[in-house]
Amino acid sequence: METLANNAAKTTDPLDELAKAHVISLISALGGPDHAIPNAPYILGDDALGCLKDLKLWIKMFDEKHNRLDVARVISETNLVTEDLITIINNWQEAGRPKGTHYRIVLACLELLVPLSWPLLLEGSRNTLATNRHKSHIETAQRGYRRAFLAQPKLLYSIVSIALPSVATPKRDRSSREEAIIRLALYFFRNILIIDRENPGNDSRDGRNDAIIAFSKQNIFKFVTMLSGDSEFSGLFIVLVDLLYNLVRGVDPANLFGAQPIDDVKPADAEETGVDRKRWLSLEEGYEKSKARMTRHNRFGTMTSLVVNKTDRLTISGQHGLSSSASSMDSIDALKKPRASGGRGRRKVMPDEPEKPVRLTVEAKAELRIFVEDFIDNAFNVLMVNFRKEIERESDRVGEEQKLQYLYLSSWFMSAERQRQKEHPNQTQGFGLIASVLDHRSLIIVMRLLQNAVERREMQKISYSMTCFHNILLIAAAMQTGDLISDQEIAENMVSRLFYEEAMLNILAHMPTVLKGQGVLMLQICCELTVLILKVLEDYSKNTKMYIKSKARTRKSTKRKLTMVANGHDSVLASVKVEQAKSAAGIDKGIDEQIDNDGIDDQIDDLSDKFGEHDDEEEEAVAVAHERAFDFARFQSQFMTQATVDMFRTVFLAWRELDSTQIKHIVGFFHRVFFKCEEEFLLYRIDFMDMLYKSLDPRTGIQPYKPARKEVENFMRHYMRRLERMLEQRPALYIELLFTKMGDTMFFMKHGYDDEQKKKRKRTKIMHLHKDEDQDIERLSDVEPATKPKPMSIVSPSNLATTSSSSASHRGNATEVLGAGPDVLLSDIFNDFVLPETGTGLHSRENSMLTA
Repeated sequence: METLANNAAKTTDPLDELAKAHVISLISALGGPDHAIPNAPYILGDDALGCLKDLKLWIKMFDEKHNRLDVARVISETNLVTEDLITIINNWQEAGRPKGTHYRIVLACLELLVPLSWPLLLEGSRNTLATNRHKSHIETAQRGYRRAFLAQPKLLYSIVSIALPSVATPKRDRSSREEAIIRLALYFFRNILIIDRENPGNDSRDGRNDAIIAFSKQNIFKFVTMLSGDSEFSGLFIVLVDLLYNLVRGVDPANLFGAQPIDDVKPADAEETGVDRKRWLSLEEGYEKSKARMTRHNRFGTMTSLVVNKTDRLTISGQHGLSSSASSMDSIDALKKPRASGGRGRRKVMPDEPEKPVRLTVEAKAELRIFVEDFIDNAFNVLMVNFRKEIERESDRVGEEQKLQYLYLSSWFMSAERQRQKEHPNQTQGFGLIASVLDHRSLIIVMRLLQNAVERREMQKISYSMTCFHNILLIAAAMQTGDLISDQEIAENMVSRLFYEEAMLNILAHMPTVLKGQGVLMLQICCELTVLILKVLEDYSKNTKMYIKSKARTRKSTKRKLTMVANGHDSVLASVKVEQAKSAAGIDKGIDEQIDNDGIDDQIDDLSDKFGEHDDEEEEAVAVAHERAFDFARFQSQFMTQATVDMFRTVFLAWRELDSTQIKHIVGFFHRVFFKCEEEFLLYRIDFMDMLYKSLDPRTGIQPYKPARKEVENFMRHYMRRLERMLEQRPALYIELLFTKMGDTMFFMKHGYDDEQKKKRKRTKIMHLHKDEDQDIERLSDVEPATKPKPMSIVSPSNLATTSSSSASHRGNATEVLGAGPDVLLSDIFNDFVLPETGTGLHSRENSMLTA
């Protein structure tokens, strides 16, 4: 087979002829209908089992090993799946499922069906010319396979029957081969679902609806629930999660358990006002008049010329520019495309549709709802606990795709249970049926996955993590408002655990910056999460005193030893405490109160490293965690940034795709920024005003029957009123409306005067003379020396003894110099040392190196 693959690679023929002849001969020897007998029953060949094994070997050794699809292409052209394999399995089921050779034959058929229906993921080394040549043909064949599978009334049940003997075997007696048989059946059902998702172009009849109905009628859902709810099948949980993920992906739990919200849909029989009725009658009358003179010829070749500024002209093609000048300008604006920002290192933008929404029929929706309710009641906790343990132990079987599936399923089933509790509250158990994704270990997993995704900028994982986090908070809010006291206590514990780490709060606060430039759907998820976090923490901090854990860095040693080496003669200057080292660094007492302790320690470390060596006792940086009271105002201020406002503005611009609840949440955040936090200058921008104006446009804005329109109108009324008053107080705001506000600009607009800038640190340079080499050492100083160093005399090797006596006096007064304050610098100690053959001091950067 290796020789055949090499020969096929050398030819330009899409199929290798020799391999095609071998495969066709095996298919012919497998069997076929006997037309000599009435009804032409299917008759197996003399060595049908051997033919099936040889076909499996060809797929493994030719296609998979050499990265080709020739054998799969030949099998699809010969209709082996639809005319032979399906028929053999159906005949075995009708014959009473005999054991022995017949069972081995149907098992071999299943071993062929799974690789033939496996989705094509041509990535990396699989993405070659040989595989892409057959990709479209194989995908078309797989869609035909799926239609044939779902058209058979008992085929899926027969696949379950093949796996039942292995399922009935106790775990201690079950072999790896029997577990592989169960896994084959589950992969077969997974392939049916994933073919529907991966291969576009199917109509609604061939979509998810047929698969759900077939799974329900042939008891596949019961089979999956039974395996998921039994801990004996712990080795199959990854396959089960994959199957469930492809089953519910794209299905909205709100549509599955609740009715569609009707507040955004205009009722068909709603009474119209007199103005609306007159408007529609006038439109109809005008249409009837124009209908008489309309022909199929005057719909082509329309060109409209629009005069701009009395000199320029804009030409518009089409009849949409004939009604008014406003519609003409809208047509021009629709043709504009934003330019992509250039430069390297641009962020990878996630597509706007991470998963396509699935529209279920009434029958499919009812069947799926029954399965979901049964699964939550009997199997959900067992499955998610065992799968979470696989993630915790970092099993080799759990990859990045499986982590995404865990986040998605946790979020989806939490949303489904919350919708079900709205209709029929569970007064006895509450949300205990989904407790496996609400305990502290699951919360740790979700927070860890979100943190890792943010660090690696994995946008899809960030999206799923935010959705899961959002649903956890919704469950906590629902439990707090419930009647069960136990649920209320659990909800308080969940909130305190979710927001206990200060690092997690910082990640959530900086999420708008991380998602800058992403699609609208991604930003919409972040907006919903931000609004909910602020609401939950605000309510929780009012009723309960909340503590968070933050980490700070401390030092073990408290002394430094500064050593000076000059031409081989060690000169110990002093052994000082931390306060004296701070004084030597030039840190003033007033400035010391404003600088963070960590920054001071860093300056001391730099000073100690550059001027000398540490003590015998090594100092270590130790991260110490301490608790402090949670300040909601401080946390809320982290969201009052331009990046967060831009994110909400970007989502609000898509008001046509948003419902009233989402629009109200966005307007509520603007209200929080404008009134509660009094950061209104973040919203004083031309593009923000243009957004509000367009959203209330009677033609293209938010429809009048939506309740959210009133919220936008009220906000815009207060916004413009305060803007007029602020323009009178701050005339400079006329200019600042055009630009993004910086920090100093925001302070000036608020208070009317500039903020006092901190003094910039200036660098002072000292020469460290060493026996073998010379080094330039720089340190930071907050103030300049009061007096400049005096001119220094030239030092030569001959008069080194004279200089040594001078330096000895400095050694004696080193402690006094270091403790004298910021006006005396360490460089003054060496004012008698100058560079050889130069007359300049050590403070000159140009002459800072010794000459040979």
